[in-house]
Amino acid sequence: MGDWPQQADPTPPIICPGSQSMLAEFHTGYGSATTVVWPAANLAIFLPFTIGVITTFVKLFYSATASSGNVDMGIYDDQGNRLVSMGSTAMALTNLTQILDITDTTLLPGSYYLAMACSTNVTATFRAWVWQGAGSNTAARGQYEMATALPLPATATFASTTRTFMPFIAASQRTTI
Repeated sequence: MGDWPQQADPTPPIICPGSQSMLAEFHTGYGSATTVVWPAANLAIFLPFTIGVITTFVKLFYSATASSGNVDMGIYDDQGNRLVSMGSTAMALTNLTQILDITDTTLLPGSYYLAMACSTNVTATFRAWVWQGAGSNTAARGQYEMATALPLPATATFASTTRTFMPFIAASQRTTI
């Protein structure tokens, strides 16, 4: 019997924070896609996500429509410990998804946070989901923030938020079988 056919590595799946119920809520009229100016200089936003299998993260993504200043992105555990980050990096071209290469980081199944901080709140504009109506505060969806957090700190101090948006940020992964 011959060898099994060889296949190229598939495109890695993308983790985009937010539960299926959040996305369903968004798509049923409680939210809209838009652009937002980063709300405060050096503010970090932490978006929850969970993984069910051992997973290696290799890249982080954000989507900006106007660039200004620096950004930092990273992954934190549920206790606020930074597991990996890009480090403060000058924002690049706009109107494109920006891909940040990180040290490959393998995580066990569990709950984590994808974090992003930006140095300016005047001209840096990002694509985001904005929730509308009653209960539109993202704190109810597990989102946190931290002031004065650029570059992203080794340990986050999670604070509740009154934001009504969730930035379009994501992570690319490989699943370990």
